[in-house]
Amino acid sequence: MSTQPSPISAPSVLLISGPTGFGKTSLIATAAKWLWQRHKKVLRLYTGDGGGYGTFVGALVKLGVIEVFRVRTRASSGAEGLCEETLALASRGYWPETFTSIEKGEVEPGVKMLAPITTTYRMSCPSGHLLKETTDHRDLKPIKCNTCQIAVTLQTAQVTKSSKSAEHMERVGGVAMEGLTSWSSWHLQSLSDRRARSELHGEQSNIGSFRSGDQFMDGNNRADYGFVQQAAERWLQNATTIQGLLIPPIFTALETAAEDTGLGPIWGPAIAGQAKTTHVPQWVGDYLGSQRVTNEKGLEEFRLYLTAWRSGDGRVHPYKPRAFPGYLPEYLYDKVGEEAFSGFNLGLYFDLLEQGEKGASSKLEKELGEVPGVRVQGKGKVEVGVAGAGAGLAPAGQGGAAPAQPTQVGAGAQVQAAQVQAGAGVKPVGRAPVPVRRAPVPVVKKV
Repeated sequence: MSTQPSPISAPSVLLISGPTGFGKTSLIATAAKWLWQRHKKVLRLYTGDGGGYGTFVGALVKLGVIEVFRVRTRASSGAEGLCEETLALASRGYWPETFTSIEKGEVEPGVKMLAPITTTYRMSCPSGHLLKETTDHRDLKPIKCNTCQIAVTLQTAQVTKSSKSAEHMERVGGVAMEGLTSWSSWHLQSLSDRRARSELHGEQSNIGSFRSGDQFMDGNNRADYGFVQQAAERWLQNATTIQGLLIPPIFTALETAAEDTGLGPIWGPAIAGQAKTTHVPQWVGDYLGSQRVTNEKGLEEFRLYLTAWRSGDGRVHPYKPRAFPGYLPEYLYDKVGEEAFSGFNLGLYFDLLEQGEKGASSKLEKELGEVPGVRVQGKGKVEVGVAGAGAGLAPAGQGGAAPAQPTQVGAGAQVQAAQVQAGAGVKPVGRAPVPVRRAPVPVVKKV
């Protein structure tokens, strides 16, 4: 696993929702720039969106700062039945073994997917002579020990296993899944295709199966929507198992109108149907919003909302960060006349989180006094040092790698780390949101 210290805690998924064209993919690009400039790590983008990505992401792909995988290309015709497997493996951090086009993120249908963690099995005879070493437990079979001249079964063999980060993960510091809505849509399409091919049984769709030339088609039923909603929760939970990341796994989603028993009318993440829209924020850690609104001067600006926000239509967007109170503003934004993505920037958000964790640690240290410190795992023992609250965290140059200084990745590619200090693009805490206008978003009928 990566030994480089993470600048922020990354125990859960970061979800960003918003209407199409409101900057969600561009925010992923700002996270990729931040990762490379601070830690010389790349970001992997798993995309299922039909709209693709813009020149910002495209430029970073060409530079190698973003590695992209278009998940639908692994099951190009759909008849391979690989949609569900591809999405499940992608959500766990699996990566294609080969690409037909690295720049486009295209793969051959059915390409082998590599696990993010490699497990090695070592099979020995009862006397300890090594018989087999493999990464596939299915290769462990009865065998004769040439040294002892005895037959060794799986019951009499000594089998040990060890795990480590896979070689293809060494450069990776973050992953982004785009997006929860398009993944759900593809999953629904796969289920309707399977029903048309008579692979699924039970309740039929309202349309029923029919044929057009060589194509068999069908619709979806209520069970399909429930099945895909459960799959969406699994994808989010699977992403938390990817180890060695320096930032939380990022998911994006479109927004749809819904009703929350506690908040009333809301806008929430769009997945299959509408029944689980209000539940999705409970499945993730930080839930942020990408919006394009009209400011007090009548000018449009992009905003990354960090707290709950009521839009001009009266509906609440229940955004929430998992951060120590008092360290985050209501939203981040690009000031008029300043460089694009100077404030509307996930890297700036990560800087604020890092500041918040340090501030919280300092505050708690004063309150708690003597504390145990971080447990350090050594060879054969665990050492616990009694010190101040911050003493257990290895500073740069003392047991941990120092973060890389910001460097140029290309023309104009400089993370504005100093903005955190100067306040550029950071909305002051406590300022009330202003009335805004937003583009209408079609309401999805509840299923």
